[in-house]
Amino acid sequence: MDADKELFGTTTLCNGGKLKAIVFCCSTQKPCPFRDGALKILGIDKDTYEQIKRSYKEYEDDRLCYGNLAFCCPLDKKCKKRDEVLHDKDLSPRDYIAFKTQLLKKFEEQVGDKSVFDNKVCYHYISIATELDGRRHLALMLLGNPEICNMLKVEQWAEVREGVLVDRQPNTEIVSLRLGQDLLEKLDALAKAWGKSRSEIIRTILAVAVTSIEQPVSTP
Repeated sequence: MDADKELFGTTTLCNGGKLKAIVFCCSTQKPCPFRDGALKILGIDKDTYEQIKRSYKEYEDDRLCYGNLAFCCPLDKKCKKRDEVLHDKDLSPRDYIAFKTQLLKKFEEQVGDKSVFDNKVCYHYISIATELDGRRHLALMLLGNPEICNMLKVEQWAEVREGVLVDRQPNTEIVSLRLGQDLLEKLDALAKAWGKSRSEIIRTILAVAVTSIEQPVSTP
């Protein structure tokens, strides 16, 4: 099976992923306004959604939350049960994404215009909030969709003083660097395998490298 490269880096619908992330959504046994909103846009009813996902009998396992890998999340989300099942079924990360790609094609067969899968049901917003007593002003990055869910998640925030954002991570500095495509692909592979972001992987590697330079291994 071929693996959709975009599915390797996609995130869930509720984290701002495109509608193709429906392949990573859980069962309708669990209420979810974002999954249901996506199904409504796609014109797929809940029964059809369940039937398609449960049709892959070879990916069933009682240890999983909903009994089938079809309902499991992206690889960048840590999940001990999913990873145990992938290991026991001898499925690599590429095999897992290839399966999700096959699943996506099944959903595409239910939809006339495939470009609809590039839409979203969850969006990022930037807002300035002021405390009721007027003492503090906050710049907020929000995630959600008020049209289908009355709660927005605060992903990032910073205090605003005299029109300037106050740094919430003092004693740090953002450093930009240019990396080759081959190295970037290796970093992304490590990030997916470890369930971390690209930045976290780079920081970890740099910390290990600097420590090894400061404390070289002695040779006999």
